Amino acid sequence: MKLKQLTFLFVFVLLTASGLLQAGVQSTATVTGTDKGVNVTLPAHGGVFSGTFKATINGNPTSLYCIDINHNLAYNENYQDVEATDYTLAYILNNYYPFKNGYAGELSVEREASAVQLALWHLSDGLDINSVTSYGGNNVSDIKTRALAIVADANLNAHSFNLNTFVINIPAQSFAIGSPVTFTVKAF
Repeated sequence: MKLKQLTFLFVFVLLTASGLLQAGVQSTATVTGTDKGVNVTLPAHGGVFSGTFKATINGNPTSLYCIDINHNLAYNENYQDVEATDYTLAYILNNYYPFKNGYAGELSVEREASAVQLALWHLSDGLDINSVTSYGGNNVSDIKTRALAIVADANLNAHSFNLNTFVINIPAQSFAIGSPVTFTVKAF
């Protein structure tokens, strides 16, 4: 079976405390090839690469994941970060490979990248992780188990985060009882 390359909307690894990562500043990303991962078989797509992709963002080298398994990928084409990223996806990107490493349960780099990719596809495209099978004799049971653990962690913890600072700033103002008051809140 021919290995298919998949298109993806780029998920930029950013720290955030909000429910969505907003693409406030447009960046240009160019994918140049596959990076860390393994080949797997998806029910509707056949053999695919599951893992990180080599890319540049505004000329700087980086790794990206795929969040759209239904469109073909064009290498060496420019993509813009014009979409918002769901907070659950952002949680995974901020807490797993390649942004972090050396954490509990982590597999080898290639297999962990594949597990993260499957978890992202589960959340972004509805992939049934248990339906993923090996490609070319590559046993993927550990990757599927890991992907399910990553999804469970994200579902449990994506809604919570630690705030180091929480400031309510109420400037000096005069107001009548029952009228609106202007203030700002900063959380970081």
